Amino acid sequence: MEYTKPLFTPREVWNLTGLTPETLRDYRHRGYIDGFGSEQPNGRWLYSLSDVVRLSITQIIRKSGFCFVSALDYSRFAEIALIDAVFGGEGVYKKEGAGLSIAFDGYQIMGSFPEVLLPMIRERADAEPA
Repeated sequence: MEYTKPLFTPREVWNLTGLTPETLRDYRHRGYIDGFGSEQPNGRWLYSLSDVVRLSITQIIRKSGFCFVSALDYSRFAEIALIDAVFGGEGVYKKEGAGLSIAFDGYQIMGSFPEVLLPMIRERADAEPA
């Protein structure tokens, strides 16, 4: 499920993921996050909910020792698992104390996911036409 409407400024992405606006800019220039964010007519960048979810998951995976590029690649699978679980899927995602546990592709990742995004995922999906 894609949530493509731009919603988040680089500063908001920083607050949710820990990736500074400068890091986002650097990753864009290096081609690491091609397809993430959209440049507005005024030259500023905005990021979709899907972008922020993937970047958040990427940061969790990185803490397990993966480089950014590998973590970003794996985040595709984890995003699907997370969104599936938000809608009652098979235990791939579960709350564990203050953190979240995400299982995907044979990995079990524990981390602190910005829980403020979970209701946004559900609300956005509810608004999507079937």
